[in-house]
Amino acid sequence: QAFNGIQKLKWGDTIRLFSEDTEYTNSVDRVYEAKASDAEVPLQFEKAKLILVTCNSFGKKEDRFIVEASLVGTMPHSEQL
Repeated sequence: QAFNGIQKLKWGDTIRLFSEDTEYTNSVDRVYEAKASDAEVPLQFEKAKLILVTCNSFGKKEDRFIVEASLVGTMPHSEQL
């Protein structure tokens, strides 16, 4: 359920990820649907990219949603327990 609604992301949306000590801010470049058998997800880029791939739970099992986002910045972060 972590990717519920992934198909609703659009160009320019922000995705924030947190590690133990860093916040990563990414900007969505592209969102598309592809067949699992046809989908080739690029993994080499000149700049840092976040790639999210998930199955299409609203359609056929073999369909996938793919989101490509560019890293726009990092910031120190400390988790509050």
